[in-house]
Amino acid sequence: MVGAALATFGVTHKPPVLNHAEGGFAIGVLDRARVTGAMRVFGESDGLPPLPAHNLFVAHAPGPPGKAHALLAQTIVRHFRL
Repeated sequence: MVGAALATFGVTHKPPVLNHAEGGFAIGVLDRARVTGAMRVFGESDGLPPLPAHNLFVAHAPGPPGKAHALLAQTIVRHFRL
């Protein structure tokens, strides 16, 4: 979802951690919208501690944010899942 929205702006990079996690070589902290069928979600039942509370923000250059900033923030709010 977010990847498709970013592709609208020409951003098509897939972070390496996704490739490593899909290959079974890494554990990463991702929002659930980025978890693929090739990944497994781990939790407390697997012996891992719960993740602490966190905040998300979209940084922008000084001055008022532009249209792309607003669209990206809206997309994150709509599609980010814990």
